[in-house]
Amino acid sequence: MSAQQAIPESTAHAKAGTPAPSHSERALRQVFIVNAPTSAVWEAWSSAAGLETFFAAKANVELKIGCAYEIFFDPTDERFSTKGCKLLSYSPQEMISFQWTLPRDMFPELADSPTWVVVQFRPAGAERTEVSITQLGWGTGENWDRAYGHMPAGWQMVAKQLEQRFESGPIDWAAQRQLWEERRRESRCATSDGPLAG
Repeated sequence: MSAQQAIPESTAHAKAGTPAPSHSERALRQVFIVNAPTSAVWEAWSSAAGLETFFAAKANVELKIGCAYEIFFDPTDERFSTKGCKLLSYSPQEMISFQWTLPRDMFPELADSPTWVVVQFRPAGAERTEVSITQLGWGTGENWDRAYGHMPAGWQMVAKQLEQRFESGPIDWAAQRQLWEERRRESRCATSDGPLAG
């Protein structure tokens, strides 16, 4: 995989010499290549079993619009999850979108204000897939600004874990949890790293 850095859309516009969008139009985007066919990458994102190979130790997904699309980073503690989030739309092997809650321990004021994520898939040659993850629905204000700055590292981690899943097999969640806890401790000091949802 050649993972690109998650670039805030406002920064991308500025570099291109075009006006930056207002806060309400902000988006985070991560684009990268996975060494796997599109059908396999789609399966990884569209089922609980697939998500559990790279995203988190537990997932609850029903591939029906309006039904659950939930990620549990700690299966024993629902506070560290996206419990309650729903599948918004999908087109098999092309895209899937779902609600996304921000880390509750870091951004309690935003716990009831989910954003949404759009994941798109595009064949990129033999047995390779371009994946684009876009997070939308950002509000305005200091708490939203902090959350917007927090999330790029999380999506970069997801990209790396998806790559690992196809190159060396499903994630070892016992080992990953230890690393995750170390990053959580660091993020509480710097608020710039750590898990995607809390």
